[in-house]
Amino acid sequence: MNWIESLLLSTGMSWQMTKFLPIILLFLLSVVVFYFLWKKTREIKFKLVFFIITGLLPCSIYFALYPIYQSDIKNEYRVAQNEFDSLKTKSRFEIVSLPNCPYCISSINLINQFKKRNPNLSIEYKIVSLGSKEGKLESQLKKVGLKYSMIRSGKKLGHLVKGSYPTYLFYHKGNIQIWNNNSFGTKALDFIESELN
Repeated sequence: MNWIESLLLSTGMSWQMTKFLPIILLFLLSVVVFYFLWKKTREIKFKLVFFIITGLLPCSIYFALYPIYQSDIKNEYRVAQNEFDSLKTKSRFEIVSLPNCPYCISSINLINQFKKRNPNLSIEYKIVSLGSKEGKLESQLKKVGLKYSMIRSGKKLGHLVKGSYPTYLFYHKGNIQIWNNNSFGTKALDFIESELN
């Protein structure tokens, strides 16, 4: 998440809108600049060059740096019954991770911002580990102050995670909504917030 998205997020916009709005605004600005350059330029070949430079290039560069993924457009999750859990009535959010998983580590900034927007939601990283050796994930979580605990892998966890790390689990109203790393995006964050309100 870049500073523009963070700024838009701080104004109370939805997660999905903060992802799309910078590209929309950049495109509109490009159209305005292109319109003025179009009126000033007489030759057709230069108009094509100006269109590419002012219209397509800025949006393409921004999109290359901050891409929109399918998970930002669609909310695809699995649902499991919360039959394993004694806290069936309380909503909570867990991120099942591995100690040195790079995708797990890169999720910390996003989850930290999500926690700031939803301070009443219990959010915890569950680190699957057999040994007591501290991993990179644990040290990063300590730095930002996110809650975490060490757990052992088992049949119950394997049923939920299915070998994908990080896996995001939202316990709500007796069910567990489950996202793998590829299906968790801004649309999922908006979904969780809407369920909490």
